[in-house]
Amino acid sequence: MGGQVRLGLAGCGKAGQKYLQAIVHLPEAELVAAFDTNYEVARRAALAFDVPAYDTLETMLRAIQLDGIIVASPTATHGPIALTAIANGVSVLVEQPMALTLAEAAAMVQKAKAAGVILAEAHSVRLLPAIQQVARAVRSGRLGTVVQAHAQVVAPRSDPYYEESPWRLDPTKSGGLIFSEAIALFDVLISLLGPVQEIYAQANYAVHHRPVEDVLSVQGQFQSGALATLNATTVGIKAGSAELLALVGTQGAAGIGPTLQGIQGWTVDGDDEDSVRQRLRELPARTSWQSSWDALDDFVRALEQGGTPVLAACHGLDTVAAAQAVERSVESGHVVRLDSA
Repeated sequence: MGGQVRLGLAGCGKAGQKYLQAIVHLPEAELVAAFDTNYEVARRAALAFDVPAYDTLETMLRAIQLDGIIVASPTATHGPIALTAIANGVSVLVEQPMALTLAEAAAMVQKAKAAGVILAEAHSVRLLPAIQQVARAVRSGRLGTVVQAHAQVVAPRSDPYYEESPWRLDPTKSGGLIFSEAIALFDVLISLLGPVQEIYAQANYAVHHRPVEDVLSVQGQFQSGALATLNATTVGIKAGSAELLALVGTQGAAGIGPTLQGIQGWTVDGDDEDSVRQRLRELPARTSWQSSWDALDDFVRALEQGGTPVLAACHGLDTVAAAQAVERSVESGHVVRLDSA
């Protein structure tokens, strides 16, 4: 593919703004059109790039030749937008989660393969340096067999957060807490431990009494035999945000926190904990849009080289299947068994 990769943006809200910043810092990419169902939002996003704005996806696809489209719209619209783009021969980078059901996610992957276009999902937390450090330790066998893991997500959400984007209060549009706030770290667990075999989850509306849960607790058994827990909450305004990940293996242990940028504990064969910690501290500070840049760079490179992106959407099917099982367990109060996606 010669020249810059021609991109359209579908969804110009909060997530879309991060991709606009990423495009500015990625010379290989060029924004050529923007779409949002709110035309004024699309117009403002397009103005800075001097490109046309549209309030329907179909109009944009008819008017502009695109190499790829970034889908950063409300979660429930990810599938329909991606499938429409794929049907028009356009490759897609879709924000996480790519869909709220395994059936829709699998259809997206299958349709993209049949059409010969790229479908990538922005599970860019997998690419964070600290997560990569853990992944290398797991895949090299230096932790031994991972037998237990724990993840914690504290993502305080005040009323203005929902007032700005009311669709987040509708579980049919945003998914439960597992989809809306915990999906990135849940995906990391699955990428490290493999497919989930069974799930038991509980959730409640402890504080805010909104239509979406504010506390979630998940217990999972993986096909590998590992046991894991995931806790997530939107409560804790004064405590602030936090993300923790800990793995225990037969030969070592690794912990990340209180954010996913640094090491909390590191007992890994062949590594000096202080050296690992210092190496991560010395990395350049990450901006709020850096993860969007990581995902976009991966997508653009795959388009340029005709290869498969690291964040290919097919790698996220197990995560969607497990997240859907979490919601089923919350609703039923029972353990949910599932097969690999």
